[in-house]
Amino acid sequence: MSNKDEIEKYHLRKKDIEEFHRRILVELHPSGMDNPHPGKNKYKPTGVISRRDWEGIKKSYRLLFAPLHIKLEVIEKYLEDFYGNWKDGVYPNNEKFLERLDGIFREFADLLETKNQKFYTDIQTYDELLEEFQNITNKMTHDGEGKSIGQNLLREQAIKVQAQIENYLKKRAEHGLELTDEMIAFKGLETILDDLHFETVIKPQLPTFVIPDDYTPPPLPEPDKSKLQSQLDDVTAELRNARTIAKNTSREKNKLQTPLKHLRHKPNPMEMKEIIDRNRFKNGKCNNTNVGKELAIDGETALAWIKKLGLSDYAYNPKHLK
Repeated sequence: MSNKDEIEKYHLRKKDIEEFHRRILVELHPSGMDNPHPGKNKYKPTGVISRRDWEGIKKSYRLLFAPLHIKLEVIEKYLEDFYGNWKDGVYPNNEKFLERLDGIFREFADLLETKNQKFYTDIQTYDELLEEFQNITNKMTHDGEGKSIGQNLLREQAIKVQAQIENYLKKRAEHGLELTDEMIAFKGLETILDDLHFETVIKPQLPTFVIPDDYTPPPLPEPDKSKLQSQLDDVTAELRNARTIAKNTSREKNKLQTPLKHLRHKPNPMEMKEIIDRNRFKNGKCNNTNVGKELAIDGETALAWIKKLGLSDYAYNPKHLK
């Protein structure tokens, strides 16, 4: 599937989820947000849902939606509004109310999971995932695992969200999308817990060094002038040697160039063959331009010299070399 198809698919997913939000709002406020529900006081509810029981029900839904990339505050608000409608007599009994509640929120959770709203081309998705991850890890302690049910649940939630973040980053990398500095700097759960252990346990045990306000650093030692002079003499000698080597190299280069200048006007067939062999293309044909450079002439002149020496077949017929 191409990136374009993926993006189109994402927008369809997003549209489905937005539509479900609207569906919930219509269920809660069919006459508008500022108007009472038309079914208010329609029933005198039978059965009891205590506040304590309701908190337990809400907790189960928070756990359901925690790994599904949606702000839990939104789910909390929906739940409280449904509970308000229940108390206002919109539902005939607690069974009907809980059945309706579960039907809507289970379907919404399935939609979020199957539609996969966490789309790798959307940077906002990363920001929301990171915020969710940080909200969980900020409540954790470095040694909480196994010590409390709450810490164990937080760890499970953090691992799930971290897996979503890792999958998001992997998808972006696979499709050649940019990983921002913040994405590259992402720290996983174990690293965060290690840092937390250092800050809360190790660091307080480290010795602290306090510099007195009246502390004066000792004066710097006087430089050894004789040593500095010796170092300067060594550098001077090295520079002198380098100049001598450069001069000698230049002389050797001039010696090598002299025969070339001589050959520029007097190449014989044997010498020209050697020059041609040094300057062939991969297909075996002579490179006139490079021959010219070696003889300090242009390529056309090199071609004329080769023809004049009767070496055209030798220079341009690769079969001749086999």
